[in-house]
Amino acid sequence: MRRISCMKTTATLFLFSLLLAAAARAAEDRLIPFDDFLIQVAVKDPAKRERPKVEVTVRVERNAFERISGTAIEVTCPELEPRSPRLGPDDVAALMAACAAAMSGQEYRQEVRQKTVYEVVTVGEGKCVRMRRDKEVLLGPQEVAWLKEMLAQAVAAEAWYKMLLTAQTLPVKTRAAHPPQASYHYLRSKVGEVRGKGLVLVNVVIREHSEFDHQQEYGVSIGLHLDDHISTARGPWVQRLMGQVELALEAVGKQQAFAYESPPERAFEGTGKFTVTANLATQQAEVGIGPKLSMDLWEFSGPVQGSFGVAQLAAIRELAARAEAQAKWFTEHEAWFFEGL
Repeated sequence: MRRISCMKTTATLFLFSLLLAAAARAAEDRLIPFDDFLIQVAVKDPAKRERPKVEVTVRVERNAFERISGTAIEVTCPELEPRSPRLGPDDVAALMAACAAAMSGQEYRQEVRQKTVYEVVTVGEGKCVRMRRDKEVLLGPQEVAWLKEMLAQAVAAEAWYKMLLTAQTLPVKTRAAHPPQASYHYLRSKVGEVRGKGLVLVNVVIREHSEFDHQQEYGVSIGLHLDDHISTARGPWVQRLMGQVELALEAVGKQQAFAYESPPERAFEGTGKFTVTANLATQQAEVGIGPKLSMDLWEFSGPVQGSFGVAQLAAIRELAARAEAQAKWFTEHEAWFFEGL
């Protein structure tokens, strides 16, 4: 019976390895070879205004945690209602119809959910589009033409992004499906994580870039959060802490003593004081943060304790290497997602 049990265990492990290999091959076959990313592109305003009255963005994402992927067109009008500037799908449809009607000189009026009215009105000799909610926004004939062009670009961009999500080879650009001309580009892509005891190291590739700002390179945001808490500490402070963790784990591997305490001048850069100690008995780099920590959404009055094991040192370094490779991939493939900038 014991031999049969061992055979079953071996067969199960073999099947599991085959499933992992198949999943890896499937990931390699994807055109965008990452499990978790969000790319948002603002369609360029033909008038090259930094803040047009109506802003149009297109989003493509794959979310490993929620196991979803998809695309969306988002239209915002801050002047219409500053607290809730995003227009819903029905609003976008009505706005597009109003623009088309104004361009062809026809009348149009549509009320969406008894909240917002989209209509074509005559001002002087031109047809304009008027939106009324909490406030009123009027788009002149030229602005209507610009917005109609931006919305058409967004539709073509969304069709293109849908193909990128599912294709195995790069699709052919057509008039109906192609990357948009962009004025702004935002990327966030989670690379992965290494779970310690009480602490989790998270690496994220991130970039924000506008045609009105200076050129910015892709960066890697190193985050640290508690095992049972969604709030994440980020930035140079975390990078310094994890640098000391790596040194402590190296010391553990060599059976050498190691202890580090952050100096007073770095104790409160909107964060907190930390210590890192090599525990040779447990093969851990023990981390102490506090007694008070305040960073981003973290706000604790008591000390925070956690650790990473010596066996995790390779995983921490491998995560950093993957992040750099992922940043390089996005740099080399920007033309897939937008033109301009």
